[in-house]
Formats: sequence, structure tokens, C-alpha cells
Amino acid sequence: MKQSLLALLVLGLIGFSSSGAAVSSGPIERDHIVVNLVSELQSAAPGQSFRVGLHMQHAPNWHTYWQNPGDSGLQTRFNWQLPEGVTASPIQWPYPERIPIDPLVNYGYSNEILLPVELQVPANWPAGDDIPIKLTADWLICEVECIPGKAELSLNVPTQAGVGRPSEF
Repeated sequence: MKQSLLALLVLGLIGFSSSGAAVSSGPIERDHIVVNLVSELQSAAPGQSFRVGLHMQHAPNWHTYWQNPGDSGLQTRFNWQLPEGVTASPIQWPYPERIPIDPLVNYGYSNEILLPVELQVPANWPAGDDIPIKLTADWLICEVECIPGKAELSLNVPTQAGVGRPSEF
């Protein structure tokens, strides 16, 4: 069930409109990858949890790594800068691909992937105030050779009283 929700979210991210309906950092291009920090909600409510994720589009034949990379490689790491009271879960790692590079076997992701986390907004967050979210993401991207990568991404998720509004993908 969790995998299908993530797949739907990723599919939604691929086709989200340029009207600004989805809350996003905007794409950042690095060596052989494009990354974007996205929110599942257009606006959140005090006391609510919601998911944000690092959307990664790999160049053909390139990959990044899962939390247990296998025989070689390094997992993608997140360093959050969140306002006081807002907390982030660990990465909710999607099921990885098996990446054989003889004689080794690694585990990771190619093509397109979303690495989500759940953010919790405190109940006393002032409705109407944006939630500034900053993420420094570090990864190792490999074809046969490997290149360390890094991006600093940020977005502001508006808040409103009541229930947050889903992004319109």
C-alpha cells in the first residue's frame, strides 16, 4: 500500500502543472541528476503531519544508493534545517533496485525516485505563517565511476487553520 501511494506521488510529480499549484523548490541540476524538493500539500495546518520528498531524476545508466548500498556506494543523506517545533522522520526508503556491477551487487535507484519524509507541524504553529523548510542532500551518483553530489534546497509551505490542502498534480 505504501509503495502504491509513493508511486502515485511520483507520477503526480512528473506531470505537475507549472501553474505553481504544487509546492516545490524548483529543479536543481547536478552531475547526471536533477533534484527537486516537493511537498504533497499546497498548505498545511497546525498539528498536521505531511510528506515532503527529494525527487531525483537520474541520467540514463546512472544510479544513487539505498540506505544499505550493498558491496559499495553510500546512501543518500539528508540534513534538515527546520523551524523550532517542526520535526522530520527518517527517510521512508522505497524498495531498491538490485544493481550488479561484477563481481559486486549494490542496491539503489535509477531513472526517477522520490525519497519521502514525514514532517510534523506543532499544534501551536500560527495559522497563516509559512513553514520554511531547508534541506541539504548529499549523494553518490555512479555509472561505473562515481561522483559525489550535493544540493541545498528550500521551500515554504503555507499554513491555514483546519485541514491542509493537497497539491494539485
